[in-house]
Amino acid sequence: MYASVRRYQVDPEVVDEVLRLVDNEIVEELSRMPSFISFQTIDSGNGILTSISVFGDESEALQWNVIAADFVRERLAGLGVERTEAYGGAVVVHRAAPASVATVED
Repeated sequence: MYASVRRYQVDPEVVDEVLRLVDNEIVEELSRMPSFISFQTIDSGNGILTSISVFGDESEALQWNVIAADFVRERLAGLGVERTEAYGGAVVVHRAAPASVATVED
């Protein structure tokens, strides 16, 4: 398993618009990749967003890095989105609740 973590600085006034574009335009493409496992975006407040992408295959994780960078440059740069950090690698420790136990709370 391989993960990519990216941190972005966004004008707090456009966070909702950025999240809408990510959810509606890029996550669908991501979820069609054969070794896709999961994707999360964390809103830490003050315009700081962090995304975590997990794949079963290293080559797809690397391919996703290129797709994500292109998406930010082509669709989000006009909203002032700036990637401030990016790193990734092999997942070496992993635990998850069974799907029937995991819940999402708003």
